[in-house]
Amino acid sequence: MSDYRYLNLNPFKKRTGDCVIRAVACAFGLEWEQASDILYETARNLGCEMSCLGCYSSLFRKAGLEEVDAEGMTVEDIVDRYSRDIVIIRISGHLTCAINGCVMDIWDCRGSQADRAWLVGE
Repeated sequence: MSDYRYLNLNPFKKRTGDCVIRAVACAFGLEWEQASDILYETARNLGCEMSCLGCYSSLFRKAGLEEVDAEGMTVEDIVDRYSRDIVIIRISGHLTCAINGCVMDIWDCRGSQADRAWLVGE
């Protein structure tokens, strides 16, 4: 069964508007500022916002992440399935990260319906 741990990587402790940055930083082991810079460059090159699906999914493809099936699954279902891995999960209006069966985020979203997920690896 999955677990949850509060984690806010935002250096200003902001709790809204930066979930993509926080999830990317968590999944790749980056500082918040590094993840922000990478997403900013990707968004600038694509002509979109850092928080749009096209931006971060492009970054994930370039990084070699595998998109995994999330249809009909909750965050907890996905985390349980990939309990030994790092996975980035998208729900409506939010992106989160789980490491080794534990959701690392500012709120416990395990019961939320997922619509996309990417396997970062072990």
